[in-house]
This record gives sequence, C-alpha cells and structure tokens, in this order.
Amino acid sequence: MMSKKIKVLYIAGRVNTRNGAFHSLLSNVKELKKRDIEPIVLIHKHGDTEEELKKAGINYRIVPYEGCTVPADKPSRIKGIIKSLINALQEKKIERIINEENADIVHINVSTTSIGARSALKLGKPLVWHAREFLEEDVNLTYINPQKTKTLLQKADMMIAISDAVADHFRVEYQIKKIVTVYNGIYFENLLPVKPLEEKKTPIKLALVGRIVPTKGQLEAVKALKIVREKGYNVSLSIVGDSGNESYYQAIKEYIELNNLEKYVLLVPHKKDLRQVWEETDIALICSTKEGFGRVTAEFMLNGVPVIGANTGATPELLEENRGLLYEYGNEKDLAEKIMNAVDETDMTFTIARNAQEYAKENFTAQFCAQQIERVYSQIFKG
Repeated sequence: MMSKKIKVLYIAGRVNTRNGAFHSLLSNVKELKKRDIEPIVLIHKHGDTEEELKKAGINYRIVPYEGCTVPADKPSRIKGIIKSLINALQEKKIERIINEENADIVHINVSTTSIGARSALKLGKPLVWHAREFLEEDVNLTYINPQKTKTLLQKADMMIAISDAVADHFRVEYQIKKIVTVYNGIYFENLLPVKPLEEKKTPIKLALVGRIVPTKGQLEAVKALKIVREKGYNVSLSIVGDSGNESYYQAIKEYIELNNLEKYVLLVPHKKDLRQVWEETDIALICSTKEGFGRVTAEFMLNGVPVIGANTGATPELLEENRGLLYEYGNEKDLAEKIMNAVDETDMTFTIARNAQEYAKENFTAQFCAQQIERVYSQIFKG
C-alpha cells in the first residue's frame, strides 16, 4: 500500500465500452481506488464510457481531445495536422485539470494518445504511459509525428506494457529503457469449469470473438473450417463481433456462400456479455495478426475453453508451456491441422484448458494488476 493517498489523472484515450483498453482501465481504477489511489479519468466525450464511470463511482472529466495517430495504410497529413492543432489547444485545459485536481501522477492509458504528456512534463508531474498496441501491425495506426512522439515516450517516468511482446517492441522500435510488463487485469466470478471435449459430440463448436476486420483473421478461420469439414469432422464456427470493415465482412460472407458453409458458420453481432459464448464454445480460435495481449484469449482461458492461437504477438506468451495450441499465422492448413488435433486428442485438449485456467487465475486478476501498477507508482516516488 502507498504511504499516503495519491491522486492520479488517467487519460483514457479515444476508447469506448467495446474496447479492451477501456475495460482494462476501468478494472484498474476500481481496484486502485481500494488501495489509497484517488483516480480521476479524462475521457474525450459524453456517452457509454461516461455511464460506466458513473456506475463505478469514478470521478471523471471531459475534454474533446484527439489521438496522436492516423491510419497506417491511408495516412492523411491534413487530418494529422488538424488532430495535432486540436490537442495543442486542449493541452492548456489538461494543465488546469491537473492543477485543479492536484494530481500527483498523470497516467496515459494507451500509446495511441499523447495528450497530457506535455502538461505533465511542464508541471513536473510523474508521467506513466501504458503501451497496449504494436500500432501498425495490430491496429493499423502510425504516429502523426513519430520523432516527437518517440521523444515524449522516452521522457515518461515509466512505461507499462501489457505483455513482454509489446515491451520488447517498444524497447526496440522506440528505444524505451524504462518499461515493465503488467498483464491486463480482469474481473471474474462464477468461472466455468473445464469441460472434457466429447469426441462424439456433434458438432464441435468453434468460436472467434472480435471486431470483423482483417487483423482479426476471421476469413482465415472460415477457410480452416472448410478444410476440417472436408476431412470429415463435424465442426461449426461462430464469428462473434460487429463489422469494422465492410469489404472484409462481405468477402467473408461471399466465401461462406461460395463454399456452401451457411449451415456451419454463424455470424453473431457483438455481445456485451460473453458468458453464453464461453458456455457453448468447445474450442476458441485467436487468428489475429498480432495481439498486444489478447483479452479475449485471457477470458476464454479463465473460463476453461481450450485456445488455438496464431504464433504472433503476445499469443504465444499466453499459450506457451502447454496452455494452448499454436499454429503458423496465415496458414489455414496448419490451423485446420491444429483443430483436428484438438478434436482427436481429447485428453491433451482437456489438459491444456486446465493448465490455462490455473495460469490465468493467478496472473490475470484485476487485483494482481492493480497491485503491480501501485508498485510502479511507489517506485517512481522513491526515485
């Protein structure tokens, strides 16, 4: 515990309630509030995040700021200039809020937002910065001004990465020396037990949860399903999430129709409560280009669902040591082989799910995450 109560201004970033970064922030501040930390969360607009903060009894302020990134595949210089100008104008408001709230620390929640960094440095307040993304490789974003942002990142008193993979990326790409790994914290109760995979159960239900965009790999999963079914396995796939890329979504639908998979692939809109998905899923698929952590992966692990994941980003970190199966990203044939392996080797599949659940219960709790973040704050004040 801290020796005295401290106030922390958390800058949420341009997040919403469907975003893992917001849920991680919310669980952090709820737990840290119990540990002599007084949180104030800065959000960029009224809406769903505001309502969640109200429900949790968390103090918040609203300033209409922008991110410090533009799409990597379509970088717009004009949009970048406009965003930078808006943020420059709003920085004065951030300074006032820091002074009015008498904040002891400024903690930026995402690496896609830099607002507040200059204010913290100008006012001599410790700056903590969360790195949750690889940027180009996972969320298709690039910094508006890479050199200026890199300089700001390097001036942070400490960066917190949500996985060793993200920490290594920032060490190499941005020459960050002061960075530690703290896995995302997740609240859980009434966890589902690990269920043996019944060999004769029909069909075996696969699920992939996430926004339907190319970086989440839904089409790869559908292609693997086709191969598995052609090998005589009775499997189905639920794709749970809203479309974030209409052309990609249509490509998936066309592939399903062309290959007569309508009966075996279910497209399900985003669900706020995923408990039913966890209950009904026999095997979870993580086909992302590069997960910074993988909150969906962690939730499946916690609820006893065996996971097959791509061998990229932080996914191997979570599934290594017999906690899941890995396949070669971009190779639907290898993914199909791993699915068939999981269905055939039921004892192995039960074991990896059980190992994963035990590991997740020890490492992904909101309480453990808050404890580690509090330790970061303590170390900063100790100098």
